[in-house]
Amino acid sequence: SHQACHKLDRLEQEVINRIFVKEEQLMDIANQLGYSRCHISRVKRRALESLFDELCGPLGVDKNSRPSFEDEDGEKKRRYKVKRARRR
Repeated sequence: SHQACHKLDRLEQEVINRIFVKEEQLMDIANQLGYSRCHISRVKRRALESLFDELCGPLGVDKNSRPSFEDEDGEKKRRYKVKRARRR
């Protein structure tokens, strides 16, 4: 809802708009706004969590049932692959 989106801070609104409306990539957003890709990824995750809580809370949905809002190739997974590749 518009009300839930307006409760996000400006950076969160900008990131969500660029990702889901303008379909921009995280790296492009990061470069244009002067942040790292990792920071933009964290802003996106935080914004999605806030939206989930705002939209589902009044419906009685348990906040602990919130899905994981990581990228498909989440940062932890990527680090593990890099470390494992170095061992070989």
